[in-house]
Amino acid sequence: MAKFLYTLIVTIGLFLLLVPGIIWAIMFYLAAYLIVDKNIGPVEALKTSVELTRGLKWDLGVFASVILLVNIIGLVCLGVGLLITLPMTMLANVYIYRQVLARGPIAA
Repeated sequence: MAKFLYTLIVTIGLFLLLVPGIIWAIMFYLAAYLIVDKNIGPVEALKTSVELTRGLKWDLGVFASVILLVNIIGLVCLGVGLLITLPMTMLANVYIYRQVLARGPIAA
């Protein structure tokens, strides 16, 4: 449900303009991790993700851009590079989630 809401919100933002879609993608970036880690509902996870990412949008945007670039490089290596880059970037995402969570209002 949260992934559906996330996709819907980001798609609407991308249709409106590119910038709101990117901003909303960053704001709700942590929602899926919150659902799995904290066992909260989808709407609450989206709200909590907004709180946690407040003030970090530029940092998370740069991080997401680097992750995208690393995965594109893995794809360019005949797709075989994705066998290395995808797990690596997934672990990097979890690390960033834990770092943001540690500084946020609902510390683990």
